[in-house]
Amino acid sequence: MRRLRPGARDRVLALLALGTVLGLGAVGTMAAWTDDSTATSTFSTGSVTLRLTGTNQTAAAFGELAVANLAPGRTIAARILVRNRGTLPFSYTLAIAATNPDNRDLRAALRTVVMPGGTISGSGTSATCTSGTSTPIDRVGLAGPAVTLGNQRAAGTDEWVCVQVGLPTDAASSVQSASTKATLTFTATSQ
Repeated sequence: MRRLRPGARDRVLALLALGTVLGLGAVGTMAAWTDDSTATSTFSTGSVTLRLTGTNQTAAAFGELAVANLAPGRTIAARILVRNRGTLPFSYTLAIAATNPDNRDLRAALRTVVMPGGTISGSGTSATCTSGTSTPIDRVGLAGPAVTLGNQRAAGTDEWVCVQVGLPTDAASSVQSASTKATLTFTATSQ
């Protein structure tokens, strides 16, 4: 067996040690694993869709509330269905506008009651709104600023609103043979 010169032996040992370190490092690097995960989100808006009556109309004739020959002390009443056909809950208001075509101001002489959830008692010019789900709005005059009606309506739900109009017993003679035309505007606001 042959012997290595002095110093050569140290070089061989150093090379072997370096090879061992590099070899183990390469093996350790190959054993590392990775994995990825992602998260995605979709954002969309809801809708507020208010409809009236049973046919999902945005405008409805309210002929049930029309009357001719209304006398002092008499009232008429009719119900209209307010429907939430959107995807968001809403609250709603009612504003009533009225004409004054003959300058007799019948619109100011009439007494109006609006009752969310109300039913009708009586018939003809003796009909009144009763049994509502919230406090009725009762005011003198047909026209007036918007009032908040009912409670919040969940998406897909309906609420009947009873509207009563009457001529007080002490109505002025100047409103005889007078006329007015009312427009009821329901406005929904998302919650």
